Amino acid sequence: MSIDLSSSSKKKHHDDILNKFGLDVNITLVGSGGFGCVYKVDVSENCYAIKAVDFVEDNQISEKPTRSEVVIEAMRDFKHERLLNIMERFEVDYTLYMVSNFCKYETLEQIGGYLKLDEYHCLLILNQLLEGLEYLHSQKLIHRDIKPSNVLVESIDPTRVILADFGLLLHEHGNRADQMCGTLYYLPPEISPTGGKRFTFAADIYSLGLTIISMMGVHIQFPRTSLTVKGQVIQGLREKLSKATIDILLDMIHPSPSLRANFCTNLKKRVNQVMKTLENTENLYQNRQMYEDIEETAFYKIGYFLNEVVDIITNTKTANII
Repeated sequence: MSIDLSSSSKKKHHDDILNKFGLDVNITLVGSGGFGCVYKVDVSENCYAIKAVDFVEDNQISEKPTRSEVVIEAMRDFKHERLLNIMERFEVDYTLYMVSNFCKYETLEQIGGYLKLDEYHCLLILNQLLEGLEYLHSQKLIHRDIKPSNVLVESIDPTRVILADFGLLLHEHGNRADQMCGTLYYLPPEISPTGGKRFTFAADIYSLGLTIISMMGVHIQFPRTSLTVKGQVIQGLREKLSKATIDILLDMIHPSPSLRANFCTNLKKRVNQVMKTLENTENLYQNRQMYEDIEETAFYKIGYFLNEVVDIITNTKTANII
């Protein structure tokens, strides 16, 4: 058994899991954050992922989530193949445990260093995540924390991914929709410290688009205007993706929520159209309409120049926020 016993909280998790499953188990801490820890637990021939969330009572003031918040997360029984399903829940002394199957290849973030994707498989992953997100939005729920580390890879060949970690899940009209949370790099401009807007479905679309772009090896710098974003995306992806795919991603991450592609159903149609075109082409890179050098160069140079000017004015502080 392996676990970091330097933390009393992690030691408690370790002991609680042992008491639940018995002594003949192997426990490994595989992830931790502000909202809990995730353990890989091997029991006989089965392998589980167990998320442990420490909480406080609703009337207490603490950095930890309240009982009501963790129960909301745990009670979500998502019957959808693109969303992580919780198999079992149990509670021990102000810690809630949620049990699900452990994904062999872990997360997009963890495998991103060696997983080289062509355009078709990039679109395949995007389409699968749009399916999961479409279901969430149909239930009037906003994920609020879509990023590579929250996308689990069930299989590489064939490619199958699922959306996970619903710790920040919120109803569309929830009271906390105006509270900033999530990972700053993947948050849209309207949810920034100076944005002051409420979370909407459009915020999830932005985070998903940025997740796919990040997976393809492009890191979008701050500050993010429509011009600087377009320049960086085209410059980074024009050799990897067709114009049609880049346009989809640009529509997903438009800085203005009113101009952003906001509906999963419409995005899925566009993605499927491009995938069908690729399937009907002998060579995936043959006959694709690409961004021409002159168009890409013009946008990139202008965007890069503006980025440099703003960076100088702000002493690059904004660009270093991640």
